[in-house]
Amino acid sequence: MQLNQTFISNIRDIYKESGDLWLQNLPTRLQQLSALWDFHLLGSMPSLTYHYVGLVKMKSMAKTAVIKIAP
Repeated sequence: MQLNQTFISNIRDIYKESGDLWLQNLPTRLQQLSALWDFHLLGSMPSLTYHYVGLVKMKSMAKTAVIKIAP
């Protein structure tokens, strides 16, 4: 997963060690949410700042949606 440097720096600056842990666990958390909510992650939005925002495809409805999460 590629995340822009602004996003990484912002999360680390605000949340310190817990932000680092959150960033490390982000791929796993997205996989968990994907299984729970039945979606496929299509990709991250390019200009992340303080929240992770990604485009997803809902498997059961074949529609796209946006997921937004933060520490």
